[in-house]
Amino acid sequence: MTTNEITANAENYYQGLVQNVTRTSIVDGDFVKLRQLTLGYTFPSELFNSVPVLKGLTASIVARNLAILMRKAENIDPEATFGSNINYLGIEGTSLPSTRSIGFNLNFKLN
Repeated sequence: MTTNEITANAENYYQGLVQNVTRTSIVDGDFVKLRQLTLGYTFPSELFNSVPVLKGLTASIVARNLAILMRKAENIDPEATFGSNINYLGIEGTSLPSTRSIGFNLNFKLN
């Protein structure tokens, strides 16, 4: 790496960057996330009068990590980690995108 006609190898360059974190390197980490949404329907108990074992049924759809509604750091997921074996808090880099999941639940009420 060459800066202002000074050459340094990559290891020394990045060690120097990490050791000299300034105010311009820090971003506001405030965020608001839609973390989980559940939509469900409970079937009327009259539907199960003829079924001796079942008293009720609820079906629902569950979705997680649907959206980031507000964040101060536009290009960073505030909950992303740097790596699974590196214990750096508050440092962003080389992280994978957050996963979104959608599932289906059936809850049975038994007699």
